[in-house]
Amino acid sequence: MNVKVSIVIPCFDEGRFIEQTIDSCLASSNSEIEVIVVDYGSTEPATIDLLTSLNKPKTRVIYERNSGLPAARNAGIKAAQGDFIVSLNANDLLHNSFLEKAIRLLEQNPMAGIASPGYHTFGAVHYSWEPPVFHFGRLLAENIICISALFRKQAWLEAGGYNEGMTDGYEDWDFWISLSKKGWISIAVNDAPLAYRVLSADSDGSKHDLLSKQIVSNHPELFHENRLDKLWLSWLRDEWEVRRMLRRRLGQDLELTPIVSIVIPCYNYGQYVEEAVDSCLNSTFQEIEIIVVNNGSTDPYTIDVLQRLQRPKTRVIHVQTNIGLPYGRNVGIREARGKYILPLDADDKIQPTLIEKAYRILEARPEVGFATVGLEYFGDQSWVWIPPEFDFNRLLSENIVCVTSLVRKSAWLSVGGYNEAMIHGYEDWDFWISLCERGWRGTAIHEALLLYRRHGHSLSYDAGQKHAMIVQQIRANHPRLY
Repeated sequence: MNVKVSIVIPCFDEGRFIEQTIDSCLASSNSEIEVIVVDYGSTEPATIDLLTSLNKPKTRVIYERNSGLPAARNAGIKAAQGDFIVSLNANDLLHNSFLEKAIRLLEQNPMAGIASPGYHTFGAVHYSWEPPVFHFGRLLAENIICISALFRKQAWLEAGGYNEGMTDGYEDWDFWISLSKKGWISIAVNDAPLAYRVLSADSDGSKHDLLSKQIVSNHPELFHENRLDKLWLSWLRDEWEVRRMLRRRLGQDLELTPIVSIVIPCYNYGQYVEEAVDSCLNSTFQEIEIIVVNNGSTDPYTIDVLQRLQRPKTRVIHVQTNIGLPYGRNVGIREARGKYILPLDADDKIQPTLIEKAYRILEARPEVGFATVGLEYFGDQSWVWIPPEFDFNRLLSENIVCVTSLVRKSAWLSVGGYNEAMIHGYEDWDFWISLCERGWRGTAIHEALLLYRRHGHSLSYDAGQKHAMIVQQIRANHPRLY
């Protein structure tokens, strides 16, 4: 008999289903098959009697002691004559066209080692599942290959078979990872779904975390944070979601480089700075660091607050002499590790969703250098400002960008940071113009996401009094534009 495909069916006390399962294999449109039933220690008399007397074409039974399902699968595959293997559960049903379609796909794709069908469930639960496009990173996050996929025996040999330590489940997921680690990919087989029998509507997910950790320990070279970060990012293209997945898989205490650095220069604003920091820590986006810059404070209370400031994800750096706000911002940004920067004044606060919403925009639009928001005044004044649609020409005549806008650090680097000569105010307006002059674009979020404190005498108030003089300074900084 010429055997191309060996169908291996481990069986433990499943005699009531096994003949129907075998018959589904024998009905295959591909006739070059053998069926190997592996009885791995059945104790049920009806199953023992049935397997002892089993008389089906192209079918044989081998007997193994019960060392677990993966060991039974390996035993059957060792005895297999075919170049292609299907490991089929003893209570599932193979589609009659699956083998023919799967073999054709693998023969046409020499890099593919696995051909996965979808499946539909029957019995206690009814739903359908289709295999997604194969991606190694996604396979490390979830099992995207059907348990009864067809695979090359050569791939099984290269991977060393099923891991016989995976006796509590997920042995197929672990096996697909082992094959993929050797360079094999999986392709989807359409319109030939496996019939997957579900015996109980109760789902037992209690072992998921434990088995997932076992898979991690089986493949430490793959489940290293840097490798996973690259693989998952190439799949999801969402760094924030990748970070959340990394923490779920590798532990919540995993220390990762922040994505966003919040820089808070503080000059004699000790009575407000803790509120500013706490507003950042309440953000929905937590891949952050907070850098408070003691910008040469002379007020004893502020100095004391900053010396004892203890907050998560927060550090304080000190500038001995105050030589202006733009200098303090630049000092903090130079120390920043994030790829995005959020400048925040020490007397202001952010709404919880500001960083998340701005981050989503900058991640999706690489040509955009900064994302601005609206602001809500509080304190001595109470009103709301919503930014218009971003327009560079309009920016040249009026500042339509909020000081607390999320900006790429690469954009900040491209213009050399804030102009440290802008000590009288409007340094942020000058900075946004510099970015646009360099070719960066801006965008606006039409929500008041910054809480902007107005209180007595402030730098912004002083700048308003010197408006004409500072505008002339901005024009002199950008002669090609004016």
